[in-house]
Amino acid sequence: SLKNRYLIRAYHQTLGNFLWTLPATLFRDLAALAWVCLFERTSLASYRWIWTHRGTITARRRAIQARRTAPAWHLDRWFLRRSLPLNASPADSSPAGSSPVRVLDADD
Repeated sequence: SLKNRYLIRAYHQTLGNFLWTLPATLFRDLAALAWVCLFERTSLASYRWIWTHRGTITARRRAIQARRTAPAWHLDRWFLRRSLPLNASPADSSPAGSSPVRVLDADD
């Protein structure tokens, strides 16, 4: 799971999202590295794998980003405090929160 977290970020995270989440993710990543170094040394292989495959990871990121169908802002705005409701489409230009969101009951 450690390796997967870094791969997901490497493949999909935008620059805006990276900067927005940097303080929290930096703290969490340093804490995870400390935990691995002190208590779970078998997971050091994840860091080694990511380092040795960084060229392949970068090439795959370029391929994934080249296939992206929405601009970075349409993705980044989902992570802001005043994010879009779940039923909003990326083409929707209405202000955040203006579209009604249907809440499912146990009967749905």
